[in-house]
Amino acid sequence: MSELPTASRRRLARMGVDLWRLRSGLPSADDLASDADTLRVRLLSGSGDWVLVQKQAWRGDHSDLMADIQATIGVERCRFGQWAEVGSAGVGPAELRARGVRYVLSFGPPPDLIDWSILIQAPSLDDLVDRAEARRELWQRLAPAIGD
Repeated sequence: MSELPTASRRRLARMGVDLWRLRSGLPSADDLASDADTLRVRLLSGSGDWVLVQKQAWRGDHSDLMADIQATIGVERCRFGQWAEVGSAGVGPAELRARGVRYVLSFGPPPDLIDWSILIQAPSLDDLVDRAEARRELWQRLAPAIGD
């Protein structure tokens, strides 16, 4: 089955029609076991294929900027998360992929060095508000992934 165009997916979402997609490349048991040894994401609200994360808890800061970022990605595609320490509650990259997550957008650097293929590292929200160069950097990093 071919992938529906983004406009069609959005139209269906506005009508309340859930689109089921066959997931490919599900992680193996070994991949999931290796997640225990890596940085984790504590998933919060939403169910989209993008997880927006930061170190601190989400307090609603910079709501206009966040609304613009979500609108660019697609509001229905966004969910929120918070970085969690190794061994604590949360999920690693293999389990994120198993849950349908395609991208993790980190505002500010992750608390540990990681090499996740699904990670897009953006400047912190405060930096995005204060510096035009940081906003340009964010859009340049998002552009290749937005159409996926």
